[in-house]
Amino acid sequence: MIEQQYYTRERGGLFSQTDGYDTVAKSPQLKLDYIKKNLHPLCSYDIPSELQKSGEQDENKYPPNMIVMPGSSGEMIIGQAVYKSKDFTGLRSTFFMHNFILSENEKRRYIKEPEKIFGITGFKKSFDLIEGRQLPTLAAIPYEGNNVYFLERERLFSRIGMTKEHFHKLIAATFAAVNSKKKVFIILDTPIEQLGELAKALLYHLYCVLPWSITERLGISTYASKMEAKKNIHITFLDKEALRFENKQSKDFIFDFVNKRVLNIEGDIEKEPYIKTGLPYCKNKAAWEKINYWSDAMSSNLKDSSERDLTYYGRICTLFEMSLCFRAGKSYDLLDPKIRKGLLPLLLGYLQEVAADDIRKEMFELMEKAISILQEEIRNGILWEPDEIKALLTFKLEYCRNREQEVHCIQILLYLLNVASRDKKDEYINEVLILVHRYPNTYLSLFEAICASEELKKQMLYPLINDTFKEVDELEKLIEQMARFEELEVILMKEHYYTQVIYEKFGGCLRKVRDMMSFLNHLQRWCEQHKGAVYDNLLEEGEYYFLEHLELKGMSSEESLCQLRFSRSYPLENYEVIKAYQALKSDLSCMNPNKIKINSKVQELIKMFYRQKVRKDDFYLMVYAFLEMDPKNYRPKLNLKRVLQYLNSVKPSIMLEFIIWSKDQELYIDKAGFDGQVINFFINMKQKEGRIPKEAIKEKLGSQAKTKVLSERILNAVRPNFVKWTSHHKGLVALLGGVMIGTASIIGFLRWQSANSHPAVSKKVKLDPEIVAKLMPGYTTDREQIELFLDAKLEGLPSSLLVAENQTKETLSGGESGQEYSNEQKGKSSDLPEIDHNEQEQEQPSENENISE
Repeated sequence: MIEQQYYTRERGGLFSQTDGYDTVAKSPQLKLDYIKKNLHPLCSYDIPSELQKSGEQDENKYPPNMIVMPGSSGEMIIGQAVYKSKDFTGLRSTFFMHNFILSENEKRRYIKEPEKIFGITGFKKSFDLIEGRQLPTLAAIPYEGNNVYFLERERLFSRIGMTKEHFHKLIAATFAAVNSKKKVFIILDTPIEQLGELAKALLYHLYCVLPWSITERLGISTYASKMEAKKNIHITFLDKEALRFENKQSKDFIFDFVNKRVLNIEGDIEKEPYIKTGLPYCKNKAAWEKINYWSDAMSSNLKDSSERDLTYYGRICTLFEMSLCFRAGKSYDLLDPKIRKGLLPLLLGYLQEVAADDIRKEMFELMEKAISILQEEIRNGILWEPDEIKALLTFKLEYCRNREQEVHCIQILLYLLNVASRDKKDEYINEVLILVHRYPNTYLSLFEAICASEELKKQMLYPLINDTFKEVDELEKLIEQMARFEELEVILMKEHYYTQVIYEKFGGCLRKVRDMMSFLNHLQRWCEQHKGAVYDNLLEEGEYYFLEHLELKGMSSEESLCQLRFSRSYPLENYEVIKAYQALKSDLSCMNPNKIKINSKVQELIKMFYRQKVRKDDFYLMVYAFLEMDPKNYRPKLNLKRVLQYLNSVKPSIMLEFIIWSKDQELYIDKAGFDGQVINFFINMKQKEGRIPKEAIKEKLGSQAKTKVLSERILNAVRPNFVKWTSHHKGLVALLGGVMIGTASIIGFLRWQSANSHPAVSKKVKLDPEIVAKLMPGYTTDREQIELFLDAKLEGLPSSLLVAENQTKETLSGGESGQEYSNEQKGKSSDLPEIDHNEQEQEQPSENENISE
């Protein structure tokens, strides 16, 4: 239905009871809020400056201002403001505006027939309060469609000085204005009183050639006195004087027919598909309805309404014309860049997204026809754009999904590759292959076809292989580039040219290897994922190179060495070392005398890896590391001295743990001579270092039943010789103590006597050699040696024990008092002061001699 509203200056209105401009009448269904928000802003009128200056009173000479504007809720407003020379007071001029508000359904009906808009005869020009303030709701607006300018466009154009090119630019400007903030301003070279009629006639013809989805968004005003950007008004007709007062450069579209100029419209509008193709169908009602139906249905894949531009509708018109031609059995020229650009992607998009079955069916047929036409162009040397190839692949391989369509697709791709290789367009070839690569089966089939042609192989495949591997100089790059051909391995591995390039590049990669371990692991993982002679050969060559150039002494991780694996056996020393080490590490049965094979390199690795830390679990490896071949029987034996030295350098406690562990072992341990070798080791340690870990020996060895005796023997063996002798001859020590005390007393007395009475008494005394010899560790009758022995022993005694020298000499000469003293001191050797064990050591047993008590 259609609602109405009147607006003018009056004695009160619907919103105010005071004099002024207000809505003075309306239809019952028209809400006051809607009127105030949507209609009042439109109610205005600009008085033409030339008529205002002349004081013209004839209202008919003032052009009406017709407004057509889309509403906020899908409705459309059609209104007209007219000049009134006198208001209700008769003292001043005013204007009167009559608005029709069309519902959404009515709007679409009126848009399809523009004469019902621009030929309206039902506009009121005044308001009579007697008629009341309530207006009827209408089912239709009276109009006149036989306007001579409606029927004869050329006559109108001649009247206003417009050419066909001007009109086409106006169409393009209108499309742009609806989708942007730009406005269209038109200045007609006509008398001011004719402006209203001619403006509506021009708009009528404009609406006739615009898609309905554009005109329903279009806002127009047939008269304004100045360039003013009004909201939702896209086209405004101006007074002739309007541009004179505009000093700034406008960016809007200006059609100035007074000065014969059109501003801010660029480009060759005449070549636009919409202008060339669409306009001829505007007069064909059935065709025009179908174009509008397609444009609405296919807009579902547009992001927003701003994409409904001149290009979009041009494509719709092109598709429509193509459909007509194909149905009529005619060909269609797609070489025009404006027509061809994006055509296949566009068709595919409509085919996939449009819901209407009838349109999808027509799009499918158009897609097939367009591909066939473009295929012929390839033979003429015209290559497809990447987006066209992508659309082809999607259509043939995803939408159609049958073998016949795939074969046709491969045929087109071969044409393209042939032309590109002939013209040496390597980048284009790579781009095509990347697009096809998304479809593995088709990719494989395409290369099968390429390899079947010697010409294509030489022109395309070989250069492609060379270009792909040109910069390869390390394994990672080789793997990356070969991955591009992964789907093609079945084919390319049969091509000698390809495999030769791979072998050569792989050799170069080997020469640049820095991290051997990382390289081998990467190579093995990669080759495991593939099968075939080429990968087997690469793996073998890589492993051989690894074994040849690996520096075992440079290995930093035993774990890495144990994890190494090889695809086959190699006659290389490094291989033997690695396998022997791995076997020893994982299976101790290889220590069996029937299986053992001593490898000096393995022994070196063990010593190197365990230089910092050894655990109990590693003792078998330690045994292996210090095995030597016995020259007597050519059987391996453990060099216990060396292993103990090694373990002591790591940690003395672990060395003692090894001694305990060794007590239970049979393999390569000389159980008969074991204790002697251990004791000799600690004796040598004492000689060289001056000390041994006594407390650790007591704690570790002494706490174990099986090594307790050994612990005591070690500690006893490293004690000084004199201490050991006294512990075995306690009686003699007691006698020696008595003698020493007596001797000291005698010497003291003699010295005192000599000092007082006999200064010249000789210090020489007679000594019994047998008595002294019994007291000395080694037998001797040499007096000088006896005296030296006595001096050395007496020197360390406390002064309280010293006695007169004469008494001592008497004791030594076997006097009675000396004998008594000796008997007295029997069993009291423990009272002697302790002698430092480090001062004297007995001669050590030989290294391999078994020490016994």
